Amino acid sequence: MQNLAGVSRLWRDLIMNTPSFYSYIKLDHRSNSNSLVTQLKKSCDHPLDIEMIDIASADHDQSRVDDLLDILIPNANRWHSFCVIGGPPGVVSYIIHKFDHLEFPCLEEVFIGIWT
Repeated sequence: MQNLAGVSRLWRDLIMNTPSFYSYIKLDHRSNSNSLVTQLKKSCDHPLDIEMIDIASADHDQSRVDDLLDILIPNANRWHSFCVIGGPPGVVSYIIHKFDHLEFPCLEEVFIGIWT
């Protein structure tokens, strides 16, 4: 998206003011809270498609996963799709259990894949 925003001022304005450009959220072991907060703000109320791929390199990365989930969970009503792939089974299981009490009125697709 950075490359497209650099084409011209018009393209930059279009991208910066189009929430759907920010509704696909891909998180991995390098993702940080600040980027996620910015992306959620720019997505406005647009439905979200979320991918968590190899979100943690080990079970001890749970605190970083918690930080990201604490930001995502208040937006659960906007989740259109959710995918979690890879990572230690303990972390993937932990993520799934964090959703026990939540409601997902827009959720249409869920995919969970665990490396063994």
